[in-house]
Amino acid sequence: MKALCGIIIVFALVVVIRTSPEIQDKLLTAVSQAKGQVTAHRSEIDARLVNGEMDAGISVGVNLTNTGKEGLIQVTEFLTCSEGEWSRTQKLSFRAGESKRLEFFFHEPSINASNIQTRVSVSPGANQD
Repeated sequence: MKALCGIIIVFALVVVIRTSPEIQDKLLTAVSQAKGQVTAHRSEIDARLVNGEMDAGISVGVNLTNTGKEGLIQVTEFLTCSEGEWSRTQKLSFRAGESKRLEFFFHEPSINASNIQTRVSVSPGANQD
């Protein structure tokens, strides 16, 4: 029976190693014991260098605290406005109790964009079991 369990574990590891990086990230995040909690979320019109030139856009800041054990947390920021929808994702390793401030910059909307809305998604989140 122990040999069979060992074979199953080796098979599972081979499957994870042979999958795409996106699936590997999802699997690693799914088994993470970290629990991300957003403690602050803000957005503002900003200008940054993009491809060597100044470009106006929206800067979004997220403060995130890990309320669980050490592990990976995936943070996705979404921006919607009159000109379209965009998202940015980061996967970060957090120690237990660690806090980080993340910055996302969306250069795609023009200065004339209206009805700007931002939303953040955290996985695994503090409110997920």
